[in-house]
Order: sequence, then structure tokens, then C-alpha cells
Amino acid sequence: MLSFGTDFILFGIAAYLIAWFGLAPKASGHLPLTHASAVRLAAALWITVALASVGVALMGVGLVVGNTLEPVRSRIGLWILIVGAVTMVTALAAVFVRPLLGPGARVYKPKPGESDRVIELKRLHPAFVKALTDMNELRGWHVSDVPGARP
Repeated sequence: MLSFGTDFILFGIAAYLIAWFGLAPKASGHLPLTHASAVRLAAALWITVALASVGVALMGVGLVVGNTLEPVRSRIGLWILIVGAVTMVTALAAVFVRPLLGPGARVYKPKPGESDRVIELKRLHPAFVKALTDMNELRGWHVSDVPGARP
């Protein structure tokens, strides 16, 4: 049992993180992906799902096998339970790594006097960036025309 102070800190941090992620500005839309990028993202998703499923199954088997007074079966059940817990932690880590594999974006607050937010796209294929740059040059726009933009 945790003390009141520890409970308060843990739930306070959890509430702060939920509010921060829930209220943060987000960008949504669709970017064309190369086949390799789409395969990499799909593999990351299915690996995460598989790890979580195997982890839950191993933890269940470990609890069933280890629920005995027999020392050998109890020890085997404990090891199966530990392997399941490690698999679940790996799946949780994969959840945090997955967004770093594909393209992403960052939404910036509007500058004073402006109403539009600037969205910076990250981790894009160089051919996609070149095509966008060429299209903008045809329209007469230049990266140097956008305040705060990086060439």
C-alpha cells in the first residue's frame, strides 16, 4: 500500500500527462509513404501486437503453472511469468518507439498577429521533399519567404 503522498504524486503526474497529451495541438492528414516505409510501419505495429499477445499468454500460463506447492513447477511458473512480464515491457517500449519510425509533424503556436499555426513535417523521404520544393518554386514561393523556415 502506498502512502497518501506517493499516491498523490503518482496520480498527479498521470493526470498531468493525460491532460498534456489530450490538450496538445495535433496535426492530422495523410502523407504518401514509400512502400518500404509503409512495410516498416506495418511491421512495427504487428510486432507490438504480437509481443503484447505473447506476453499476456505467457503471464497467464506462468500463473497457472506456478500455482502449486511443488517447488519445481512453482519455479518454472515463476520463470514463465518473468518472461511474460519482460515481453510486455518490450511491447510497451515498442509503443513508444513506433512513432519515431515514420513521418511525423510538429505544430507550432501562431506568432503574434498571425492566425495560422505552422506545421513542420519531419522524417520525410528526400524525393518527397524535392518534389514539394519544386512545386513551390513553380508557384513562385520560396523557402526564404516563410519566416522561421529552414532551407
